[in-house]
Order: sequence, then C-alpha cells, then structure tokens
Amino acid sequence: MPEQTPALFDLPAPETPPVTGSHDPGRSGQRWRRTITAQVVVRNLAVLRDKALDDFDSGAFIEIGDADDDEDLPDTREVIASTAEGALDWLIDPTAGLWPLMESGAIRLEAAEHAVEQVAERGFQISWSVQVQVGDLAAVRTIAVHKAPDAADEISGSLAAAWNNAAAPAAPLTGIPAITWTITSITVERVTRR
Repeated sequence: MPEQTPALFDLPAPETPPVTGSHDPGRSGQRWRRTITAQVVVRNLAVLRDKALDDFDSGAFIEIGDADDDEDLPDTREVIASTAEGALDWLIDPTAGLWPLMESGAIRLEAAEHAVEQVAERGFQISWSVQVQVGDLAAVRTIAVHKAPDAADEISGSLAAAWNNAAAPAAPLTGIPAITWTITSITVERVTRR
C-alpha cells in the first residue's frame, strides 16, 4: 500500500459508539474508570514518526539510574523512529482532554494506561484507560453542560454522560497527525474497593 500524503483538511470525526456500563448519576468521592478502544490506520508513516520524534526530542526526561542502563532494551528514540507502533505508543496520552476537569478540582487522576497492538500492516488497535476520583460532581456536570448544552438532561442523570461530554473520549487521538481512527468501544464504570 503506497503512503498517502496528508489531506489539506481533516475529515469530520467518526461517530462515537454508545457508552456501555453504569448509568449511575455518581457522587463526589466515588472512583470511576473509563476505558476506550479504537481502530487506527496510519496514513503517512513519515509524518507520524516525525511528530513522535519531535515530541520525544522536545521532552524533559528524568534519569532513574541503573534501570536506564539495560543494554538489551532498545533505545526509546530508536523504537519511535523505526516503527509505527513505537511512534503511536509514544504519542498516546490517556489524560488528553482531562486537564480542565483536573485543574478545576472536578476529578483527581488516580491511574492511566494504554496499549498499542498492531493488527495489520498499517492497522492498530489502541486502548486506553483512566481511573479518577470524583472531587466536585457539580463541576463535572457544569463543564459537560457548557460543552454540550443539548445533552443537559442526560448529563444530570449519568456520570458517564457527564464525563464523556466534559472530556471527549477521542481526545488522545485527535492531536496525532497522519492517522484515521474509529472508536469501537467506550466503557465507563464505577470502581468499588474490595
């Protein structure tokens, strides 16, 4: 498959599938997890790698000692430069879109993770998950209604709807150039301690 040049304009974002999981209205202090899976196709490998390398080269790093000295592990920059999987892995930020909620005290981030799996020559399945503790439920709803006033009724009755309208599920993908994507699943569930 020949490499395609980036389009002069971005296509509209694909439709988001319905959210599965709890329709609980939520409460402050509760812990919630949102897990998203998407199918991604790399349109232009060179552009993707250049963006990932630029982000890598402009980042700040903390040396943690002996763990960095494993000569059997490939160099991170080399992996980013040599594989689409490495470039995507570097660019996926599960917390993208959550910063306004965190800065307002609406939520507190507890955990974030992601995985990139190659499923075809230029096709990947990417999943990411974030776990948060709700700090100020009213603030979550206010931010969500501000962004999606037509969904106010749904937002008032479901934390999942509030979260998905306050922080777009696809935010970790929208800043990555030279890819197309389709979200295949979104799950929002309350986390209970055992």
